[in-house]
Amino acid sequence: MNSGKQVRDWVDDLSKDLFLELLNENQVFYFTFNHHDYLIEMYNEGMLIADPYPYYNDGGYPGHKQFQYPLSFTAKTVDEFLRLPFLDGQTILSQWDNIRFWNY
Repeated sequence: MNSGKQVRDWVDDLSKDLFLELLNENQVFYFTFNHHDYLIEMYNEGMLIADPYPYYNDGGYPGHKQFQYPLSFTAKTVDEFLRLPFLDGQTILSQWDNIRFWNY
């Protein structure tokens, strides 16, 4: 969860089309939703959904489940990820207007 101490470089102009294009290229994304920070990254095992700060502070190993959000690694493809209801029971695209993307 964002403690408010981090200075963020917010990405205010990310379009859905560019997001989908970069997601299909396996780019890593960082965002804040409902006062929680998220990291999403595709691995061979599926899409990691984690809290980025403790995840990276502990070495950034995707097998460390204590920093993962529920439904992490459930989606095995981008299409499955886009249908995954992991943000208050809704998908990332349906919550688009409530998400703030940022550069790590």
